[in-house]
Amino acid sequence: MREIHISNVSGVNLEALDEGLRALPGAPVVGISLRRGALIVHLAAEADEAQAAAIRSLVRGHDPQKPSAAQQARKTRDAQLKSAHDDALSARQAASDGATLTLAQQVALLTRRIDWLEKLLEALVKGEKTL
Repeated sequence: MREIHISNVSGVNLEALDEGLRALPGAPVVGISLRRGALIVHLAAEADEAQAAAIRSLVRGHDPQKPSAAQQARKTRDAQLKSAHDDALSARQAASDGATLTLAQQVALLTRRIDWLEKLLEALVKGEKTL
């Protein structure tokens, strides 16, 4: 195994950086780690200098504020869950306000609450963090 040590790295989003490194064409990246203020990129033994140069360049251009695809998907899912939860609470409040609701309105309110429950259950089944 070969390692590239890059010091003076300020702020790292390990998940996003790992995703970017593994997306390089023919990427020989085995993994990354942080040790004593340095970022270490672990490469397969067959990694050549051109690949190492591409990896160094990608690391230097790394933006720790830019999320990985998985992080962005989690953020989107969390926003959807929160929105569905807020909507379910609104539906619950509307149903308990004492107003006389038509059958269609009652079904619409229940549908909103069920939508939230379905999203919550999907997240739980996937083992994701929920509200």
